[in-house]
Amino acid sequence: MAPRCGVSRGTDILRALQGIAPATVIMKFVTYIATPELERLPERERFGAWCSMHNRLMRTDPDYQRHVRGVRWLMVGATIAFGALSPALGRFPWPPLVVQVSVYLVLTILYVAFILHTSFGLQQFQNEHVGKALREHAALPER
Repeated sequence: MAPRCGVSRGTDILRALQGIAPATVIMKFVTYIATPELERLPERERFGAWCSMHNRLMRTDPDYQRHVRGVRWLMVGATIAFGALSPALGRFPWPPLVVQVSVYLVLTILYVAFILHTSFGLQQFQNEHVGKALREHAALPER
């Protein structure tokens, strides 16, 4: 059975480990394997095909390029902000250390959740567009 876009074969860890119904899954663990149209290729050629089509889209599709670069810069900005905020928490005498540690833990959890959610969302976006481009490429007559 071919994987649906956004769900890779058996790697939806939240659902597998916790037995959560599909409608309540917060985040899907998406890899390039979930790209539609890749199942038509031999397994050893899939990663190369995905990479070459992604590179072609980055060169030729300005909307794809803008979205991918924008999300990457968003993650870099979040990392810089987290990196700047983290050391600053310990430099103040108030609030007490317990509150500072709690705030740091909450910020760390939020940062990790944001990066994971954004990364998997970007991967799903890329899979959809790469799959569409592979489908269009396969539909073209060979010369």
